[in-house]
Amino acid sequence: MAAVNKIDSNVTGLAYQEETSLGVPNTGNPWIELEPNSYSDFGPQVTNVARAPIVNDRQRKKGVLTDLDASGGFSGDLTQEALPDVGQGVFYADLEPKDQTTSDEVTLTTTYTVPSATGSNYAAGDLIFVQGFADAANNGLKTVVSSTATTIVVSETLVNTSGESATIRRVGFEFASGDLDVAAPGGAYPTYTAAVKDLTELGLIPGEFIFVGGDDPTAVTGDQMQTAANNGYKRVRAIAAGSLTIDKSEAALVTEAGSTPVRIFFASRILRNRGVAADIVRRSYMIERQLGYSDDTHTIPQAEYLKGAVPSTLQVNIATADKMTFDISFMGTTVEQKASDVALYAGARPALVESEAYNSSSDVARINMAQHSTTSEVPTQVFSFIQDLNFTIDNTLTANKAVGILGAFDITAGIFAVSGSLNAYYANVATTTLIQSNADVSIDFHLTKANQGISIDFPLVTLGDGRPNVESDTAIMVPITFEAASGAKIDQNLDHTVMMSWWDYLPDAAAA
Repeated sequence: MAAVNKIDSNVTGLAYQEETSLGVPNTGNPWIELEPNSYSDFGPQVTNVARAPIVNDRQRKKGVLTDLDASGGFSGDLTQEALPDVGQGVFYADLEPKDQTTSDEVTLTTTYTVPSATGSNYAAGDLIFVQGFADAANNGLKTVVSSTATTIVVSETLVNTSGESATIRRVGFEFASGDLDVAAPGGAYPTYTAAVKDLTELGLIPGEFIFVGGDDPTAVTGDQMQTAANNGYKRVRAIAAGSLTIDKSEAALVTEAGSTPVRIFFASRILRNRGVAADIVRRSYMIERQLGYSDDTHTIPQAEYLKGAVPSTLQVNIATADKMTFDISFMGTTVEQKASDVALYAGARPALVESEAYNSSSDVARINMAQHSTTSEVPTQVFSFIQDLNFTIDNTLTANKAVGILGAFDITAGIFAVSGSLNAYYANVATTTLIQSNADVSIDFHLTKANQGISIDFPLVTLGDGRPNVESDTAIMVPITFEAASGAKIDQNLDHTVMMSWWDYLPDAAAA
C-alpha cells in the first residue's frame, strides 16, 4: 500500500441524505447523488484568537480555537430532477404531488398491479405517466379505464411482466366528448365548465397552471378545444365542482361549447412556500463530499460531512443562449471528516437519474411579466423580450451559538425572502411608468423539454430600477429588479410567494 501525493477533483463525489433531526443521520434514508459544476466555501471555517500579553519579548503566544462556521454550496445545471427533493428544504415545505404509486406487475396486457388502496385514487379518464418498466410498451402516457384498490386498468396495450418496480403519476385528465366548455363573459375572468366531471377531483391548487389540449386538433375526434385560444397554458385561480376560473392565459379565452374529447395536463409535483404555520416544515441534511483515496488500494474513499445542513439560499440563473443553472448554499451545525480507514455513513445509494439540462434558447415555452388585472386573463405585458433573468430564495438563516458548543447547536430561519433581476428590451415608456406607479405585477415562466417541464410562478412582485440603459450601437435595455411577496393581497388562496411545478408529461403542443 502506497500513499498518494495528490487527488484529482474528478474522482470526488457529492450526495446528501435527509436527517432524522438536526445533525442526526438517518441510515434509512437514501443518499441522493448530485452533479456539482463547482463549489463555494464548502467545509469548516474556524476562528482563532491569538494571545497577545504585555511582555518584554514583544511576541504573541499561540492562539486558541474559538469558533467554527459550517457551510457549503455548489452550482449545478437545472434539470428535471435536480431540485424537487432538496427543494423541500429550501421552501420549508412538503412536495404536493398528484396521486403517485408504484406498480410491480402487468397482467392481462391492460392492468397495472399496485399496492393496496392506492389504485382507488385513480378514476376513469385520468391520464397517468408510467416510468421504470423494462419493456417500453408499459411506460409512458396511459389513459385510465377503471380501477380497484389494487389495480389500474388502461386503454393502451401493455406487455405482461412481474417483479419490476415502476412509478405511476397522475398527470392529466381526458374529458368525455362535449363535457368541457368555455365561458368567457368579458369584464370578468373566464371559466372552463364541466357538467359530468367533478373538477375538484383533479387535485388542483389555486395558483397552479394547467395545459389545455393534446396533440390531436381533429374536429369531433381530437383532444383539443376547437378554438386555438382556449388551448395552452392557463393559471387556475379558483376550483369548484363545475368550473375552473382562469386568471392567466397566453391568449384571451373565447366562449365555446366543447364538441370533442379534450385533454388537460397538470404538474404532478408542486412546491410552494406555505402561508400556514402548521404546513411549514424544516428539513436538515447531511451532505457528503467524497474526496478520493489516500492510498493506491482504493478501498474506502475519504469524505467530509456537512452535518445539520439547512438550505440557506437558492438562486436560479437564466442567460441568453446558455444552459440554465442554479446555485444552492447550506448552513450547517458542524463538519466531520472520515479517513480512508473509516467506512462512509450507511444508507442506500441509488443510481443518479439522468436528465438533460434546460437551455434558454429552445426550452422556454412562455415567459411573462404582467400587471395584475381583476377582470382579464391577458393583462398588460411589462416587456416583450428579455436578455437574462435570475431570482434568489433566501431563508435568512442565523447559526445559534452557545458556550460549550464548537459550531452551532441550532439554526434559526428568518423571513422567506425572494428577489430577482432581469434585463428587458426597451419598447416604450409604459414599462418605466408601471414601475413608478408601484403596480401589482406577477411573473411566470415555463420550461419544456422532451415532453416534460418546469413552471415557476410569482403571484405578486414589486418592481424596481427601470432606468433605460442607452449606449451607442446597441438596443436600449431596461434593468429591472423585483421583490416577491405573498399573493394574499391579490387573493387569499394565493398565499405563497413562489410556486414551482414539475410536469412529468406534457404534449408536443406545449413545447417552446
